[in-house]
Amino acid sequence: MLCSHLHTWSQSDTLCIDNTTNTYHVIGSEGSVFQWNTSGNGVINFGQGTPSVNITWNNNPGIYTLSVTETNANGCSGFTQTLSIEVVNYNIQHTIQLCAGESHTLPNGTSVNESGTYVTTIPTTLDCDSVITTIVSVSQPISVQIIQQDTTLLNGASIPLDAIANGYQTVLWNPSDNLSCENCLSTTASPSSLTTYCITATNEFNCMATDCITLDIDTICQEIFIPTVFAPSEGGHAENDCFRIYGGYCIEEIKWIVYSRWGEKVFESSSIDDCWNGVFREQPLNTGTYVYHVNATLINGDIIKRQGNITLMR
Repeated sequence: MLCSHLHTWSQSDTLCIDNTTNTYHVIGSEGSVFQWNTSGNGVINFGQGTPSVNITWNNNPGIYTLSVTETNANGCSGFTQTLSIEVVNYNIQHTIQLCAGESHTLPNGTSVNESGTYVTTIPTTLDCDSVITTIVSVSQPISVQIIQQDTTLLNGASIPLDAIANGYQTVLWNPSDNLSCENCLSTTASPSSLTTYCITATNEFNCMATDCITLDIDTICQEIFIPTVFAPSEGGHAENDCFRIYGGYCIEEIKWIVYSRWGEKVFESSSIDDCWNGVFREQPLNTGTYVYHVNATLINGDIIKRQGNITLMR
């Protein structure tokens, strides 16, 4: 006794969500009984036991399985045939958040820039319309403005920066270098070089507004002053007890060396804050004349080279 062999499907396996009823056919042996099974995801309206069945599937998007088993007139069951049924939803809703001044292009190509609900209907190849609902929300305008104008500061000077903002949630200055507060409307800037400070105001929808100010630095540097005589404290002259270089706030780099009259290096430094107290190898040197060499680079790019004598008195 031969069992029935498997059958052939003859229709589409994709349905629209608003029309999930379809009829399915198989070709089998005459006199056979066909057992259809939707695994609980569809209702068999009619045709159970026959090679043609009408089913209404759940109207939830998803992929479902339809199976059918044929039993012939001799009571022999054949293979079970399965088919994937996809229920698709072309009714889509989404929300778009826009900042003031921005626009959004709908699926039909229309550009919108105002709050509202927009419904677009697009035909599909399955003969069911795709209905796309777009809810557009445009935030309130956001603005920020710095009160001060671009200006030039003397080297080492500071300036208050004040901003006015509307419709914002947070503010942030950039760069934050040499600012007293980076997330305040009012701050104090102490730039050491030409700097453009920008403040950005942001609302809860991440919409932004920005304003900037440029601060230049006037690098007018005074002449450095190098004394010609000093007397360590043990000599009774406390007001000039260490050999130092004055007027160094404009100095960016420096190297200065002191030599004895015989050319021996007795002091060397790369800091304007250092001074020589007349000591060499932990021993105070005698009264006499010494030679200094100074090489310095100023913040405005000028290079200074000085050489002279310094007298140590005790």
